[in-house]
Amino acid sequence: MAELGEKSALAKPIEGAKKGKVKVSVRDICTGARIEDATVVVEGQKKQTDSQGEVIVDELSMGTADITVSKHFKEADYIKFITHRPAIIRSYEAKSSEKDLALVEGGETAKVRVEIPVYKVVETVLFSRIHLRFRPELEYGHWWIEVGEKSYGWWPEEGHLGAKEMEEPLPPPPLSKNAGIVAKLMHKVETAHYAAKKARYTANYKAAGQYAQAIGKTFAGVPGILNGSEYQKKIERDPHHGGMDDGKTDEDYRPVIVDCRTRSDIHKAIRDFSFAYSGDWSWRFEFGRNCHTFQKDAMKQLALAMVKKL
Repeated sequence: MAELGEKSALAKPIEGAKKGKVKVSVRDICTGARIEDATVVVEGQKKQTDSQGEVIVDELSMGTADITVSKHFKEADYIKFITHRPAIIRSYEAKSSEKDLALVEGGETAKVRVEIPVYKVVETVLFSRIHLRFRPELEYGHWWIEVGEKSYGWWPEEGHLGAKEMEEPLPPPPLSKNAGIVAKLMHKVETAHYAAKKARYTANYKAAGQYAQAIGKTFAGVPGILNGSEYQKKIERDPHHGGMDDGKTDEDYRPVIVDCRTRSDIHKAIRDFSFAYSGDWSWRFEFGRNCHTFQKDAMKQLALAMVKKL
């Protein structure tokens, strides 16, 4: 920006003086990339920047000239959620605007570089949602985040209705007649482990009913698991990954940013957030800690609340 201060009597146009020009170069404030088709207004004259992000405004009187640069990044028009469920949103236009000054001298071309924030859709990140369905049969929904070929979602423990179905455990094979002391000790450990797994399995499928058990756990809470895998906690693939491509999702969004973070910065932030997420999984009408709050917390804490609906 030109350090010219306020306009004064000395900076007023001089009658009969030669006219001057201003060459305005519009750039991305983060990368310095040239911005085409930005609107430049200099002392009432409006023009658009060319493929080099530049425009020349001539026939300007000597003195200081006001410059206003604006750009509407239509492909990045975004929404923000007032509430997520039910979805109440507010729409926004992705517009940037900056002002500057130029000193115009007769017969000369003043050069001014104006940097503006650029709105960008992060094409490698996807917020996907499948909602609860009651017909033709009860189907639990799920919300998750896809980052390229990786994805992250918050699940209840295995065996809980809506999570992975729990397989009935098998008892350890019987000991041979000639088993030694070590083998016998190992068999006792395996038998005890089996008894614990069997008790857990039976609790999930006892006469009270699988659905009754599920409802109780849904409100009371069960251990939460990243991507539904208790034994592979670092797995980076949600079971519903690719749902949008398969036509199975109800809503899909990509984040919109207007800062200088790179894709790598955002990918790492999402991964770090996902691995740090911990605690019980529970559902209490949009409260508790579940796949919905996981996605909403990521949007809020990682400054990804501006999204484009697909």
